[in-house]
Amino acid sequence: MNDLVCIKKNEPVTDSLQVAQAFKKKHKSVVRAIENKFKNDSAQNCAQCFFKTKYKDASGKWNVKYLMNRDGFAFIAMGFTGKEADEWKWKYIHAFDRMEEIIRDPERMTARIEGKTTRRTLTDQIQRMQQRAEELGSKHAQHYYHSITKLCNDAAGVTDRTIADRKSLNRLQTVEEIIADLIGADLDANVDYHDIYQHCKTKAKALQQAFA
Repeated sequence: MNDLVCIKKNEPVTDSLQVAQAFKKKHKSVVRAIENKFKNDSAQNCAQCFFKTKYKDASGKWNVKYLMNRDGFAFIAMGFTGKEADEWKWKYIHAFDRMEEIIRDPERMTARIEGKTTRRTLTDQIQRMQQRAEELGSKHAQHYYHSITKLCNDAAGVTDRTIADRKSLNRLQTVEEIIADLIGADLDANVDYHDIYQHCKTKAKALQQAFA
């Protein structure tokens, strides 16, 4: 259910692709319905509900899609009828409720802000590691960013930090601090980058077991 709604700029939103898929509509029909709102209703009101953006399809082509907040979703979903459509409306309502609860949790927001600082420290260390690997001839050094990020997320039990609860964010911050320190110490000691990654894997697995 949490996949239906995410947080962008501290506001719960869904998007036209998600809505089209859930309600079994053609995406172009949902986009047309949104753009008709801009034409027929107050453009100022619509601008507060819908946010134009782009996505890349399977062919590599960029297409228009819209982010929408709760009010925007309500405008669009109002026209969807039937038992299955009503079931999806309730799923979205509950998803928006959950995201709003997360945003209203001040301690959770503090953990999120502090986690961003820790995250920057970790990414700086990963960048150092990647540079070391490239200097030594690695052709896949860029993969360490994704791989180490996944190690940390898995250890903390986090799939999406934008919707993670306070406890999960605190765990993730702890993991990222430890892994950042580990990478930094190994780099300063001139440890081979292959071994650094193995150290990260071992430490992340140990932390995951400790949290279990």
